[in-house]
Amino acid sequence: MNRLGIIGLGRLASSFVNYYHHKADFWATSRNKEKINLQLREKAELFNFKLDGHMNHLPIKDTSDLIFTVPPSKIDDYAELCKMFFAAALKENPSLRIIFISSTSVYGNRPAKIDEDSKVRPKSANAKKLVEVENFLLDYNSWILRCGGLIGENRHPVYYLGKKKSISKPYAAVNLVHEHDVCRFIKRLIEDDKGFGIYNLVTPEHPERKEYYNDVNNRLGLNPLKFDESDLRKGKIVNPKKALEANFSFEYTSPFEMPLVRK
Repeated sequence: MNRLGIIGLGRLASSFVNYYHHKADFWATSRNKEKINLQLREKAELFNFKLDGHMNHLPIKDTSDLIFTVPPSKIDDYAELCKMFFAAALKENPSLRIIFISSTSVYGNRPAKIDEDSKVRPKSANAKKLVEVENFLLDYNSWILRCGGLIGENRHPVYYLGKKKSISKPYAAVNLVHEHDVCRFIKRLIEDDKGFGIYNLVTPEHPERKEYYNDVNNRLGLNPLKFDESDLRKGKIVNPKKALEANFSFEYTSPFEMPLVRK
């Protein structure tokens, strides 16, 4: 049984542990392991860890795959800390395979059709940090997963959008992915050892923001959303070309197929 490590036991990582714990021996880190629920504690050995802290207590040496999900937000020196961490981990375990959870934000906001061969044009500070870490990892045994906006059991953008006085770019396409498909793809990488490199994880179909979010909002019975109809800007459309070429079948090919998230 493979031993898998997770740096950053957040929502996506927790979903993967619940999805795959019967096939792997997990360890995971948290900034405060006492806050992790008991169910997860039974499925993964937990360690307290901060990216700017010591890592000599982590069982890197006997780990086959390391899943890194710590986001760049609120960490000013994120890129440098990540590179230092990965360099130390790979020195301790040169055969370690790394799965780095990145974002489609690295492509910027240009109105274009995007795939893994497209140039990155990060605009935000967080996206620039991700690109710097990606560039470092490309020289090693790593998979970089550029995920679209994550939909899951307890998360959906419609609740955030419902609090806005005006929603921009109603006619831009959405680039979303269900966390279950991300978990399925990570499983595929670990078990089938697909080629290292970059993969976009986004549903193959991209409805317009107004069409999709109004549909979800109406089915949930929430208050009407307020879109800025004068904003005619189009956004990027991200294609999961490499995942499809690897014969990965998305369970949810369209955001409309995803189950409703009720709060």
